[in-house]
Amino acid sequence: MQISAEDVKTLPIDFGTEQSPASVGVVRGNFQAQLSQLVAQKKAKVIMAPRVTTINNLTASLGTSTSRPAVIGVKGEDGAFRPLFDSTSQNKNSRLLLGTSFQFTVTPTINADDTVTLFVTPSQTLQLINSQNKDEPLWSQQLNGARIIANVRDTDTLAVTGLTSRLFSELEIDPKAPVYNVVLFVTPRIIRRAGVDDVKPVALQR
Repeated sequence: MQISAEDVKTLPIDFGTEQSPASVGVVRGNFQAQLSQLVAQKKAKVIMAPRVTTINNLTASLGTSTSRPAVIGVKGEDGAFRPLFDSTSQNKNSRLLLGTSFQFTVTPTINADDTVTLFVTPSQTLQLINSQNKDEPLWSQQLNGARIIANVRDTDTLAVTGLTSRLFSELEIDPKAPVYNVVLFVTPRIIRRAGVDDVKPVALQR
C-alpha cells in the first residue's frame, strides 16, 4: 500500500520498543476501516492486494510490475544527474522503457502453538526495454533486500514499513520517477483439511 510515513503513525500498529528504517509490527484492532478512510481521502492507495495459498514451508511470491519511458544519463561527481537521452520526448513507437518490478517472497512455517513464522524477502528488478521488442531487455539488474523474519498468530496482520517505491538506492536510474512510501501488510491464515492433520496450507493475504 502507498501511504505516507506520517499516516502510518495513525494506524494501530505495534512495533514494540525498537524501530529501524525497515520496521516490522503487528496490527492491532480493526484497521481496515481506517485504511478505507485514508484511501477515500486519497491519502493512501492500494498498489496490489493478491491472495496466495501455499503449503507449510513452501515459498509464495507476491509481485507487481510497471513500465514507463526511460531517462538515460550520467551522474557527475557533484551528484547532479545529466540526461543523455530522454525518451519521454521521443515518438511513442520508438521509446525506450524502464520496467520496474517489485517482488516479495514469503515462506510460512507453522509452529506447534499454531503461530506462523514468516520469512519475507523483498526484491526489485529494473529492465531497460525496447518498446518494439519487450521480450528481450537491453539491460537488467536485480537486487534483493534484507530478509525479514516475524512470528505472528493465525489471522494476525503483519505490517512492514520503511519501504519505498525505490527499494534500493543503487538502482536510482531515473531521477524523474516519483518516490513514495510503501507499507506491506501480510495476513497469514491457516487452512486445515478435515481429517488431514499433517498438511497445513497457509493463505497469505496482502
